[in-house]
Amino acid sequence: MSHLLSADEVFGIGLEIEKNGMDFYTAAAEQTELPAAKKLFKELSEWEKQHVLIFENLRKGLKGRKAEDVYDPDEELSLYLKGAADNHVFVRGLTGAAAAAKCRNPRDVFDTALRFEKDSVVYYTAMQRALPASDGKSINALIDEELKHISILTEKAKGIL
Repeated sequence: MSHLLSADEVFGIGLEIEKNGMDFYTAAAEQTELPAAKKLFKELSEWEKQHVLIFENLRKGLKGRKAEDVYDPDEELSLYLKGAADNHVFVRGLTGAAAAAKCRNPRDVFDTALRFEKDSVVYYTAMQRALPASDGKSINALIDEELKHISILTEKAKGIL
């Protein structure tokens, strides 16, 4: 059985993830007293802002295009994509600013940030598998960016915390 996959909806979730990430890092930068952490969180907020622009452009590219007919006999792709989105730290009803406010110290911020970046990689990987190859290529660059964020966060945490 096949179904119509809405790239607009998929990209919309990605857009919200990136907006929440941007808000999270902005709030984290405002609440931390550690200069190195503040600088890092501001940089990450700017990177997430660039990701927002990528998703906005991807969605603009969908105008006038019909949904793709994707062969998914057991609806595995749909379930995988929905599960990845539902389990994302910023899709479960928690805004970026609210997530930052729950952090009691810079360690909590780093832990939440790492979880956010890892969740994003999982969602974008699911997204890449569920979309036509032409859309999936753009997502690959975002996956690479998120993996880079994980690496940076892991390394910077050692020197800051």
